[in-house]
Amino acid sequence: MILTAVLAAGASTRMGTAKMLLPFGKSTLLEYTVSGCMNHAPGMVAVVLAGGDFVCRQILERAFPREIGDGLLRLVENPESGHGQSASINKVVGMFPEAEAWIFVLGDMPFSPPLIDELLIQYEKGERCVAYSHNGAPGCPVLLANEYRSALEAIKGDQGARSLLSSATILFAPEERLLDIDDEQDYIRARHQIHHR
Repeated sequence: MILTAVLAAGASTRMGTAKMLLPFGKSTLLEYTVSGCMNHAPGMVAVVLAGGDFVCRQILERAFPREIGDGLLRLVENPESGHGQSASINKVVGMFPEAEAWIFVLGDMPFSPPLIDELLIQYEKGERCVAYSHNGAPGCPVLLANEYRSALEAIKGDQGARSLLSSATILFAPEERLLDIDDEQDYIRARHQIHHR
């Protein structure tokens, strides 16, 4: 099994509001990103939420009841979310240690799920660590094979798996696909983008 994890437990400090709940398309930013992952993931999708985030949990339970019931979508609570993105990665890898690979997608990158397709192509070619270029630095979405399990369980802080990507196969995508909604200007750009699709 290749597991796709949507990391959505961040504190949204730069945005100043609960980013995952922002209106986006016909739903919320979180639903939009999760829906995209459900369309492109090769198997189960796990969404990592902050501990006690009952609002996001309820939204996803209402939006994806069949997928949750069928076990295709798992909601994972991370009580250590205050310790940074790495804590969410630790949680997913610890819960699904048998995965042959993990794909990590950020909940605030709504246009990135189609990029999963190319990650899978590279994995089928034998690549074990694949990432996308963000202004010259490797970043999400990213795929790491099971041989990175121990390293993923050991990472700390808010840099996610970045420390493991120095040897990654680097892919390139249009800037709009990699738009990361960190602040209000990013949100305005993303909404403009979605209205012109």
